[in-house]
Amino acid sequence: KGTAKVTLYNDYFSAAVHAQRELTAVNLENFLSNAIASGLYQISVDYLKYADESDTSISFDATADLSKFFVPSRSRIYIPKAPFATTDNDVLLRENDDLAIYFDKRKHAVLDITLSAPEHGASPDSLIIAFDDDNKLTSLLTVIDSNTVNINYEFCRRRKKVEPNEKNQFLGFLRDCLASRKAVYIIDRRE
Repeated sequence: KGTAKVTLYNDYFSAAVHAQRELTAVNLENFLSNAIASGLYQISVDYLKYADESDTSISFDATADLSKFFVPSRSRIYIPKAPFATTDNDVLLRENDDLAIYFDKRKHAVLDITLSAPEHGASPDSLIIAFDDDNKLTSLLTVIDSNTVNINYEFCRRRKKVEPNEKNQFLGFLRDCLASRKAVYIIDRRE
């Protein structure tokens, strides 16, 4: 478990502000936890407490449960390189038709994890899968010092429409993002 700061923008911002006004505290927390978890892989966020709001975003302090996200062994910790739910599987079945693909909304998610890993054995590493500058999945493991590792993740799918002539290449990008869930960062435990 760890502390988290969750900042919501765009549709999530609007939904959170509306929910904050209309729902009880318990229902609001359940709504927000489910909305956040729907975009993440094996990470849950609970105990959300209102922190801050601007014209374009709302922030909550929370507790993040990473117990299913980190996979520990006796000598190593395995951390996924891709924590996002990037697409619905039914979209991937569209490669054989001649029609454009329409998404209901754009996606942009950023996740930063700072991990206290005393005397770790980690090396800088990264993952980049890109269709173009606006449609990409990146993750970067950075060694801060002998006790701290930072992992920065970002997923952007800014297209709402993919034309038929680009569809197979774009679906390849989404398949690569999905397949990257098997890729991991490895942190050696030193005792």
